[in-house]
Amino acid sequence: MNITGDGLEKIKQDPDVIQAQKGLVAKIESNPRFGNEAYTPNDQDTPVHLGQHGSLFADAHDETFWMVHMGTLNAKNIEASEDGALTITWNIHDKFDFRPDWENNSGKSLEAYLVYNTLATVVGGIYHDVLGATDQMETDATWTETYYPDEDESE
Repeated sequence: MNITGDGLEKIKQDPDVIQAQKGLVAKIESNPRFGNEAYTPNDQDTPVHLGQHGSLFADAHDETFWMVHMGTLNAKNIEASEDGALTITWNIHDKFDFRPDWENNSGKSLEAYLVYNTLATVVGGIYHDVLGATDQMETDATWTETYYPDEDESE
């Protein structure tokens, strides 16, 4: 399922997504070639955890959590120009199963790890096992941004 429209805009504004983007952009910009020659950097990725992560109830009421709760943010089709402009296609992919994953912390804070797994144990059991919702649905959110030298905002 491709996430578009208002859902995509909410994902793009999620604090974990913004923080992850900044980290990946900084990693790309740290290459000595950046701003000196045009080149195509390697794809980059990092895990992201959308939602409030403050309490079970906060996550349960957060729309981004229900679209992509624990996915991977990929920076793909990266183009760095000689003048330092950077164009990146961002993608977040998630297999939307609402099952607990007690064995995988994936860099989450202890609080986020406990909140997700506790919520998934209770609600996921009802959602999948009692109501019969699929645990095989995959979600994707994709967008492209261009960053210009000395600018904090993207296009």
